[in-house]
Amino acid sequence: MPEDTPFPLSDALESLLGLHPSSWKLREYADETIRKLVAKGNVILLGRGAAIVTSLLPHVLHVRLVAPFSLRVQNCAEAYRITPEQAALAVQEADEARHRYVQTYFGVNVADPSHYDLVINTG
Repeated sequence: MPEDTPFPLSDALESLLGLHPSSWKLREYADETIRKLVAKGNVILLGRGAAIVTSLLPHVLHVRLVAPFSLRVQNCAEAYRITPEQAALAVQEADEARHRYVQTYFGVNVADPSHYDLVINTG
């Protein structure tokens, strides 16, 4: 499931037709999987609101990595061998999708530093 939300009406209709589970059901599966992995221990989780899902669990360290937009664009352009303009669009779209996912399913701002024990600027 991408870190973004589908159009609600399409999602509901496709779920009713049995084409796939609803986005909410997929999120529940993701939450359950995250909790099971944390219970086993010694795991690093990225994305899917893992910091929010595990916020009340003991012995979990929540770290957020950030970097300046320009550096992320440069890294994206180099990694995917695309133009800086294409990379800027890709980074912006990924940021917006991540924000929408966490806001939609958890009602919080993914960038709020209060959700993390440590924020590291890799720039």
